[in-house]
Amino acid sequence: MNPAEWLRKILLLSLLFHISFSDDTIKLDHFLKDNGDVIVSRGKNFALGYFSPGSSRNRYVGIWYYQIPGKIVVWVANRNNPIKDNSGILSIDSGGNLALFQRNQTLPVWSTDISMAGTRNSVAQILDSGNLVLLQNDARKAVLWQSFDYPTNTWLSFIKLGLNKRTGLNRVFTSWKSPDDPGFGNYSLKMNTSGFPQMILYRGSTPWWRSGPWTGQRWSGIPEMTNHFILDDYFVDSGDEVTFTSVVKNDSIISRTVTNETGILQGFIWNKEAQRWILFYSTPKEQCDFYGHCGPNGYCNPDLADEKPNAFVVWSTSISITGTRNSIAQVLESSNLVLLHNGTRKAVLWQSFDYPTNSWLSLMSLGLKVRTGLNHVSTSWKSPDDPVVGDHSFEVSPTGFRQMFCARVRLLCGEAGHGPGIAVV
Repeated sequence: MNPAEWLRKILLLSLLFHISFSDDTIKLDHFLKDNGDVIVSRGKNFALGYFSPGSSRNRYVGIWYYQIPGKIVVWVANRNNPIKDNSGILSIDSGGNLALFQRNQTLPVWSTDISMAGTRNSVAQILDSGNLVLLQNDARKAVLWQSFDYPTNTWLSFIKLGLNKRTGLNRVFTSWKSPDDPGFGNYSLKMNTSGFPQMILYRGSTPWWRSGPWTGQRWSGIPEMTNHFILDDYFVDSGDEVTFTSVVKNDSIISRTVTNETGILQGFIWNKEAQRWILFYSTPKEQCDFYGHCGPNGYCNPDLADEKPNAFVVWSTSISITGTRNSIAQVLESSNLVLLHNGTRKAVLWQSFDYPTNSWLSLMSLGLKVRTGLNHVSTSWKSPDDPVVGDHSFEVSPTGFRQMFCARVRLLCGEAGHGPGIAVV
């Protein structure tokens, strides 16, 4: 059956019957008209239907929270191709795809647009996760397509950001144009896979904000990510994919992260008692959060960023301090420069002995601190007139039998040997 004949059949059925959906699926002989019909996920978490954003009269097919007031839309099908009236029909087409048609047109406004081998008997289903899936309608129920692979501006649990190396699919979050227009906006959140992978928010093609690389537990530029966070985070960098996903620790938590039209990433939690969304995360939120604000290799001081946008710090202890930021610097009798918490405990926040130059003094450690990954290495000056890092270094080999060795760039120039004993320089 060609598309025109199939569409005429659907239109005829729509005139003869009014099908109201009480389940979570769209089947070959069922369709969704723009007359108030919706399909609702089994646990009544999400609904799929038609909506008009803000003050617009344009019609879109989208997914929203079913039991939360305000119709918060988390995904849009035809975001760049609105329907101007209420003639929309969402159905399984003759090729097995989920497709959106409008009056007097044989070509779809939007479609899952996949090629299917063999039987084209498929069914669309909205899941409690907010994922719209196209399934093979047989005992196996293989997933043929899913909306989580084509996100819009909203990040839900289980959605992956990043690249599937095997298929080439790159999942990107893109802002709406405006609250009245869900079309592709100016801001997009992508996984940058060059060098150490990191998330980058772009304004057009220009980097706007970045997460920093993955530390093994969190993104280096997002200190809010802790073990006590509401989300479990999963970063994968393998031969098959470079992806990041977050999953709420408790199914009772309703959370979403939005890439909004102004270039801000905002994380929200639904407060059921107060019946409102609580903002728990937002970035960029100060001048130093913006990509490259203080120039290449510059350390951005938030206290100076607004007053001197062209100035940058040439050196800093550059550590993240939680809680109060009241600290003092002190030179000890050992010649160790320490940054101390200015409280009763005087906890050491940073010390120069962890970052030696060419001199090894009493009480300095040489070698790797496994827990933090900090490697204490003594490095020569470039010349008697230039203290820049030179060609020679003195360090402890962390592999095999532990031994101290001198290296010239990457060539071994001497070693102390292994076994018990103390080396003195």
